[in-house]
Amino acid sequence: MKESTVILLLCLALGLVSCSGPSISAVGEADDLVVVIDRGLRGTAGVRIEQTFGAESEWLLGERTYNVLVTTPSDFGNLRNRRHILLLGTWGDGDVAGLVQKNVAGVPVSGSPAFHITTDIWAARQVVATLMGNSPEELVGYIESHGSELLEALLAASRERLARGLCDEPAAAGVRAMLEERYGWSLCLPSGYEFDSGAAEEGFVIFGRRQPDRFVFVRWTDGVQEEVTQNSLIAARDALCNAYHNGDDVELRRPVLADTVSFSGLTALRLSGWWGNMELVGGGPFRTYCFYDPDKQRTYIVDVSLFAPGLDKTSLMRNLDAIAHTFSRGVQ
Repeated sequence: MKESTVILLLCLALGLVSCSGPSISAVGEADDLVVVIDRGLRGTAGVRIEQTFGAESEWLLGERTYNVLVTTPSDFGNLRNRRHILLLGTWGDGDVAGLVQKNVAGVPVSGSPAFHITTDIWAARQVVATLMGNSPEELVGYIESHGSELLEALLAASRERLARGLCDEPAAAGVRAMLEERYGWSLCLPSGYEFDSGAAEEGFVIFGRRQPDRFVFVRWTDGVQEEVTQNSLIAARDALCNAYHNGDDVELRRPVLADTVSFSGLTALRLSGWWGNMELVGGGPFRTYCFYDPDKQRTYIVDVSLFAPGLDKTSLMRNLDAIAHTFSRGVQ
């Protein structure tokens, strides 16, 4: 029997995976996290992990960053297709150590604790993080010292995997090509978004989807780089929304977080806050990125926002943020 036939039969026998990778897609919301941990660690490292990844979000007004479900390797079988998984354990005889060694490539079996992230082990569009140590005390100390870094690393990996999945959709290629041809930039959008290009000659377009209401807009202006501050970006967003989008204003009574991040390969100022509209009696979270492209001598604003009264906002905003991160400045 030919080797290729043997491999094909083996893949069919395994059932859960195909020769090119997992044949099933990950399930769960963008804010779900399954933590797989040895029973003996649940009261020590497990507590610290739940506190770190289940922390309340200042921006989203107390919603949990992740909804954490803690389980053990023996109960993990029915959860292997979840979107986000964290394997937490110690080397030696622990069941998690065996799970890591069998399924996760590239994790060193010695040395200080390290956070390792990979994708698509048990399901497509899945993010799997691994944190292993030599003792419970070592793990607890590492989590306490690096908790914010661990959280940001998982958030970034999840956002990147979401964005890559959006751009892999068959319909995305046509939309990207159209935007690139018309405007010199592109986005990958899920189905169901309507496109309003009425102000494109003024450098503004917006995409919207209903139930719940989600919006993505892009603003681009030619010219030299100008200094962008938190206050100037808030004023710019207010002006754009008043001119082109319902008259929404940044709600300054709620927290507005500003930081500098990498976006589309460049440095961007990011605002995370809440918008409000007194006339329409509505409000919700938004996230805005502003950056200068020296190759095209353009300044861009990429903004995502949500109106979803009565619904949890974290998962919806995480998906919107992934759309923003599909932004491409076009062929240079």
